[in-house]
Parts: sequence; C-alpha cells; structure tokens
Amino acid sequence: RNVAESFTNGSVTVIEHPEEYAFSITFTSVIGIPPNIEDLEKTIEAIKPAHLSVTYIFTYRTWDDVSHLTWGEANIYSWEELKSKSEVLSI
Repeated sequence: RNVAESFTNGSVTVIEHPEEYAFSITFTSVIGIPPNIEDLEKTIEAIKPAHLSVTYIFTYRTWDDVSHLTWGEANIYSWEELKSKSEVLSI
C-alpha cells in the first residue's frame, strides 16, 4: 500500500485474494489512470512474490457524476477528460 500511495500521492486499497494467489490495488483518491502507472507497475512487479498476480482497479466518473454540466460546458472536454480530469467537477 505504501509503495502504491507514494507513486500516486493519494490513497489506495490493497485487497489480498490468497485463494487466487493474487491481490488488487484500487486507486481510491485518483480519478482515472495515475500518470506514472508504468513506473508503479514496474516497481510492484519487482517487489511482489513471483507467484502472485496483481490487478489494478481505476475509478472513473459516470454520466451521473457530470450531469450538472450543460452541453456547452461539457462540449469543451473529450469523454476521456470528462471521465478523469479533476477540474471538470469544479465547474
């Protein structure tokens, strides 16, 4: 958890799935994919036991999250930006 949080400057939740020889990392305070996810993936791969698999879970906005925007306000963003840019919710 500490490693993932240090790469994202945010909160994550790590859930172990021992019966599947796996664990998941959920980004709880970052919307979208963290900008340095490749570096995090490399670091996790280097420090985790080789027999464990890891799944990364990202949070995105839904239409309900941006439904307060008018079409004119939303139209200046791509759907990718609406899903993940932090400044969209401050409009």
